[in-house]
Amino acid sequence: MRSPLACLAGLAALAAAGPPARAQVADPVDTATARRFLESVRGVPREACTLIVYGLENQGWSPLAAGLMGPGPADRPVRATVAWATGGGRRADAVPVLAAGLHDPDACVRAVASRLLARTRLRPATAALLAGLGDADSLTRVAAAAGLGVARDERAGDALLHALADSAASVRAAAAMALGALHDRGPIEPARLLGEGDAEVWAAVTVGRTDGGGDVAGIVGPLIAALSDSAGEVRAAAAEALGEIADTSAFTALAAALRDAVPEVRATAARALGAPGDRRAVAPLLAVLGDGAWEVRAAAVSSLAWLRDPAAAPGLRRALGDPRSEVRLRVVNALGALRDTASRDALVGSLRDPAPEVRRAAARSLGALRDPRAADGLAAALGDDDAYVRAAAARSLGALGDRRATEPLVRLLRDDEPDVRRSAARALGALRDSASVAGLAAALRDGDRATRRAAAQALAAIRTDAAVTALQTMDGSGDQEIQRIVDRVLERRHISL
Repeated sequence: MRSPLACLAGLAALAAAGPPARAQVADPVDTATARRFLESVRGVPREACTLIVYGLENQGWSPLAAGLMGPGPADRPVRATVAWATGGGRRADAVPVLAAGLHDPDACVRAVASRLLARTRLRPATAALLAGLGDADSLTRVAAAAGLGVARDERAGDALLHALADSAASVRAAAAMALGALHDRGPIEPARLLGEGDAEVWAAVTVGRTDGGGDVAGIVGPLIAALSDSAGEVRAAAAEALGEIADTSAFTALAAALRDAVPEVRATAARALGAPGDRRAVAPLLAVLGDGAWEVRAAAVSSLAWLRDPAAAPGLRRALGDPRSEVRLRVVNALGALRDTASRDALVGSLRDPAPEVRRAAARSLGALRDPRAADGLAAALGDDDAYVRAAAARSLGALGDRRATEPLVRLLRDDEPDVRRSAARALGALRDSASVAGLAAALRDGDRATRRAAAQALAAIRTDAAVTALQTMDGSGDQEIQRIVDRVLERRHISL
């Protein structure tokens, strides 16, 4: 079994290498290629398989999915099989292999086989998935239900509705999720896939998605009924499906689910309540900011941020005292999204939060407020131990436009971290204060090329005689980007004369 770290290393390597070349596979070897692909995912850890499967469900993600499978032995042409799997040229002769994969003992093979059957968009593949939904083995039924959701074929709706009454809770949950996918119209939060604790890792991955549609009237009612299922996993799946459908008729049922005994159900209901953009959800979401499970509180804050109702701001400010940094981080981001200037002092206080990720978010959110009264707090944050906090504070000071920040930003041009120096130079360019020219001129000799370019752009924005003179010293420096900046400044200066 490949370790998650090895899979992530493979992901990084594939992302750096760029997309694989599309496989040139002749029709007769479709069956063999399908077998190779399924073997490539055998034994992959659950977390990595989740990402692979999700990648197969979305266009433009094949390089990352391939990376998660690792390099593989020489006789497994992973790149070619991924190109085949995510392309549109598969023929029906691969369907029996993929259909057999629905019965494989390996969980990842079953999951991948179901998604590939769905992606063929061929009638034999849909028939195989529908047949799998009636199989005696509940694991096969789960895989088939998931595949039918990916296929988004509304003709599968009746079969999936019937599966909501399956004897196995795992099948009922999979059917609920599939029904949501058939009519997916809501926003997606990365944490839904890997859990709230892994959201920061998932945030590095760009995911595309196409939305569903169609008539939801016959689906919402059964899913609301599933919120009363005896199994918590089914209730959670029903809540998630209702969030994906984003139909306001589910509001009352989802609000009631915030009182479910299972934290996962409450958290999923909190996320689902924000999806339709219905501001009636603000009051029940604020009420669960004191929930005993931090995942529920975090989900409620995320939905409140999505709703962007100013009425939520006072409750969110109180939540800045939450004991979990994951919740405080979301609160700070939500207050920034609301752009509520009454939250300024509370966000300045968050610049002293013990968690660096919260301090970074506070610095960003204060910049979003565009309130000059936050300048002193942000200037103090330029001395933070965390380089990312210093960089965020510098960028926000530039956004505020308060030239009192010029002196501390000039000092920051000598910071040990290149990203901090670049941020300081860009902020000084936004302030356009002639008092920063000497410091920016010195930064033209910085050891970091991006910092040199940021300093040149800042001097070009200031455009005083001293700034132009400093730029002229870089004429013929060999850096093409800086040379373009110098040429543009000199050309504009010549025209103005």
